[in-house]
Amino acid sequence: TTNERIRVSMSEKDLVFNEVYYGYSGKAHPNAMLFIRYLTLLIGSKPAFWYILMTSGEFGFEREVVEKVIIDNIPIIPFESLDAATLAKIDQLFDAIVHEDSPENWAAVDAWAASLYALNEQDLQVINDTLRYNLPFAANKHAAQKPPIKEEVSVFCNALKQELEPWGKREGLQIDVQSMRVPNASPWSVVSVSATIPGNDRSVRATDEWPPILQLADRLASTEVILPDPDNNRLLLARLNQARYWSNSQARLVARRIVWEHLDALFGAPISGDREHRR
Repeated sequence: TTNERIRVSMSEKDLVFNEVYYGYSGKAHPNAMLFIRYLTLLIGSKPAFWYILMTSGEFGFEREVVEKVIIDNIPIIPFESLDAATLAKIDQLFDAIVHEDSPENWAAVDAWAASLYALNEQDLQVINDTLRYNLPFAANKHAAQKPPIKEEVSVFCNALKQELEPWGKREGLQIDVQSMRVPNASPWSVVSVSATIPGNDRSVRATDEWPPILQLADRLASTEVILPDPDNNRLLLARLNQARYWSNSQARLVARRIVWEHLDALFGAPISGDREHRR
């Protein structure tokens, strides 16, 4: 395995080996070459590795080695059910990998594998984030625990805004999500989520009202704290300053919690005399 996928290899010729062989043979299959290429791409894809991480009782908990029985149990779309276009795609993807074993070519394989299982772009994003931050390897643990860079926080804010915008439109409000500057030594990053009447610019100052949320976060020692500010139709969100908490998929989880638990604080208080209090 590597940090984010199982490394696979395929031989189109007979093999001689002097140790235990763990793999698959397509010798008895009527379309052996294409069938083995199909298995090679599928097992090497991120959706397959994600399935292994989620279902293995040992990998990710006790050890860094994947059990073959778990690979054997990966759900496989029957080869015989694939249409002509999908079969042609197998050769195209495989040949591209043989020509250049690049992240871009493997990303195309991941998208193809996701499509076989009817997974959408957001599903694949969850898989990517899970493998990036939750695999048991040292590099993944380091990536998960390092502070997020400015661009990662910006992506998080944009994703959170995008998820909440449909709810704001129902109330005739504009959603704004801004990153707030905090002391460099702080273990937290903070963002402000606000709802305003379109055209009413109510930008947040860089250090506006962040001490209370930081004090609350320090006291609770949680990975996430949400401080409602209903008088200003705003929420302050503090999350632990580690990259694993600032991904696209994490932003969608935060949006879900806000929708379930904090819409009254975000939308409930009147913003101006022109807007009635709604619940």
